Amino acid sequence: MRTKTRFTRSILAATLAMAFAAASSTAVAGTATDNINVSASVVASCTIAVSTQLAFGDYDPIVANKSTPLDAQAAIDTTCSTGATPTITLGLGDNAVGSVRNMANGANTLSYEIYTENTHTNVWDDTTGLDLATGTGTLVTTPVYGRVAADQNVAVGDYTDIVVATVTF
Repeated sequence: MRTKTRFTRSILAATLAMAFAAASSTAVAGTATDNINVSASVVASCTIAVSTQLAFGDYDPIVANKSTPLDAQAAIDTTCSTGATPTITLGLGDNAVGSVRNMANGANTLSYEIYTENTHTNVWDDTTGLDLATGTGTLVTTPVYGRVAADQNVAVGDYTDIVVATVTF
């Protein structure tokens, strides 16, 4: 029985020696490291949409608007990325004569103007523009103030124009 116990111990010792040898070869394995550089560039971006059109309604050159201009208001929505510095410009329209904006009905025209404020002092055009607050990523609604001058004796009809709104950032 002693021989059997010695034999069992020898097998156990050999098995343990092989296990330690396998484990020690793994423990001796080397390692190396390197860094992954991660980067991104956030670009300035803006969207623009006219949320309320500039609709003057009825113009009465004989009574109501003989001495009183006709005013209307529109709205432009912009959303700009945080840190962007947006400016909105408005074109002169499809029917402008020089720097005077006009709505047209065939060959007939009805002049009007667009302003940056409700006092109708500063004309809003494609060179002056209106600087907005620095972008924050949230929607900003900017009012647009329009005025048809009084005492324009023009032909009856529907007058229209198209003005391009541009946001530069």
